[in-house]
Amino acid sequence: MVIYIVLAASLLFEGGSWIVGTPRLSPDPAPFGMVDAFRQSKDPPAFIVVFEDSAAVLGLLVAAAGTTAAILTGDSRWDGIASLVDRRILAGVALLLGQESKALLIGERADPKLSDAIIRMAAGVAACARPTASPRAAGAEKYRCLLEH
Repeated sequence: MVIYIVLAASLLFEGGSWIVGTPRLSPDPAPFGMVDAFRQSKDPPAFIVVFEDSAAVLGLLVAAAGTTAAILTGDSRWDGIASLVDRRILAGVALLLGQESKALLIGERADPKLSDAIIRMAAGVAACARPTASPRAAGAEKYRCLLEH
C-alpha cells in the first residue's frame, strides 16, 4: 500500500510541474498541437521541462501498472517489465531532447515566413539592392541573420 502512496505523491508533483510548464511551451497549443508547439519552440528550458515531466508522468503510470500487475498475479516479472518500459520512455525523450537542443545550439534555419520578412525589410535599405538572408535560430525569440547583397 505504501508504494501507491509514493506513486500518487510523485504523480501529483510531476503532474503539477507539467501543468505549470505546458503553457510556457505554447500559450495556445490548439492551432498546432503539442508536438508542433515543441518543434516550433525556440526556448529549450520550456520544452525540456515539459518533455521531462511528460516522461516522468508516463513512467509513473507504467510503474503503477507494473506494480498492480505484479501484486494481482503474484509474478514480480511485471514490475521488471514496467521498469524496462520506463527506461525506454526516458531514453526516447532524452534522444528527442538532445536532437532538438543540438539544432538550437548549432542554429537551425528560421521559419521561411521570417526569412521572407527579413529580406523584404532589407530590400528597403539602399545598401542592399538584392538581399539574401539565412536567419538561424539562436534561442528563444532570438535569431542571427547574415545579409548578403
